[in-house]
Amino acid sequence: MSLPMSFVTSLTELRSSTQAHDVLGSICFVGSKVYKYVYFKTSPSADVDDVAGDMVVYSDYSAHEVTTDYTDIDTGEEAAGILTQTVDMSADSGKFTWIQIKGYAILGQTVANSAAATQRIGATGTGADDLTFTLGITLLSSCGTLINATTKEVSLDCTF
Repeated sequence: MSLPMSFVTSLTELRSSTQAHDVLGSICFVGSKVYKYVYFKTSPSADVDDVAGDMVVYSDYSAHEVTTDYTDIDTGEEAAGILTQTVDMSADSGKFTWIQIKGYAILGQTVANSAAATQRIGATGTGADDLTFTLGITLLSSCGTLINATTKEVSLDCTF
């Protein structure tokens, strides 16, 4: 299998199915960061827009499908990564995009449960559009390490 030398979609772009787009599941290495090309699934109860740095979870890992709806996850408490752009839920769900899965990042929300620097973090939530990162002590899996709680800096390490 050969690796693509270039991609159609920029890292901060959303594309519809009628536009040219990259192969789902493609991995892109840029410096010390790693990105994955995914399908952003429509969340039926979504009424809150998401911003760059917000967490997404897999709704179907094998289909490279992600969502912000915690009630529709594929695997227990498994963060897929973070968004690289703002998503208007009324217009942008059901599109293709890149998410960051590894490397230095700044989160869109504060890490919950009083997490401190060097502690592992993971995904948690209770309903649709209630996704946050939290201290990883009781989580099934972790997806990064908190660098600075005040500035929301992390080192992501989500599953490919």
